[in-house]
Amino acid sequence: MSSSALLVALITTLILGVCCFAGMRLVFPALREAPAAQAQNFAGRTVAYGLGLVWLFFALGMLTLHVFLKNTILSLCPVAQLPVVILILISMVLGFVDDVYGSSASRGFKGHIKSLLSGKLTTGGLKLFGISAAAFLVAMMMAPTTNGMVLYGVGQSSVMTMKTLLPAAGYGLLAGAGIALTSNFLNLCDLRPGRALKAYFLLAIIGLIIVGFTNDLPVALLSALIVLIPLGAIFGYDLRELGMLGDTGANPFGVLAGCLIVFSCGSHYIALAVYVFFMLLLNLASEKFSFSQLISNNKFLSKVDNLGRLDKGKKK
Repeated sequence: MSSSALLVALITTLILGVCCFAGMRLVFPALREAPAAQAQNFAGRTVAYGLGLVWLFFALGMLTLHVFLKNTILSLCPVAQLPVVILILISMVLGFVDDVYGSSASRGFKGHIKSLLSGKLTTGGLKLFGISAAAFLVAMMMAPTTNGMVLYGVGQSSVMTMKTLLPAAGYGLLAGAGIALTSNFLNLCDLRPGRALKAYFLLAIIGLIIVGFTNDLPVALLSALIVLIPLGAIFGYDLRELGMLGDTGANPFGVLAGCLIVFSCGSHYIALAVYVFFMLLLNLASEKFSFSQLISNNKFLSKVDNLGRLDKGKKK
């Protein structure tokens, strides 16, 4: 690995790490004391809602990196691109709206679509369709071509023509579906402390393995730093039941994991389609089965799910 690549990795670790870790360390005490941020978790413990604020610090860090690391390997890393950062912020805002104003009257794909057909757009539906539409546009912008990406350059960009627009739209539908489904899946996992972040870590490892096979080592290292730093910044708060992700935090984690995997697949459309199909099955399964029940009935999954979590009898 070249010295310039190591320097980029060091600067990324410093800037993004300081923004995420120091930002949460500074803001979390205020969340713990704010009455409006108090919430009850599954075990009846009082926790601070607001771990999703890590994405504001993440975005600040990424914007700073783009200022200092322009025209470096940062421009070759798909999850470092500004459209991805914007998509993460969109999912955070839509998740916040659902957290604050949403109700449990309509749940799942079926509930939100049924409500929309009756003339009522739920906050959950707004989040579902909003993230899907934004993911489609970002995926279309990042569609692989022989010269790089269609609209937003990762590498050398190409001129937009009808010849590139139609394939980009097709890629946008497929890759955008993968991102949106991953976002919703992570949100479905956020029913117990640490569960969504453990699922995110597993997806991140899968994505980083793909990156390792399809990109140079510097890009893989940079990708690892970008996807793991926000996880490290809030994992302890979530697992120790001090804070809560909510949709504000869980959906953006799904977006970042989805972007890592689908964009790392590049033009390997069969692999991308397999991933989208797998995510679709998981999302549809949630309409019929309880993930919590399935996990509790499996010794291995239950052990992993409870790993590091507070004892049920201890209240904080």
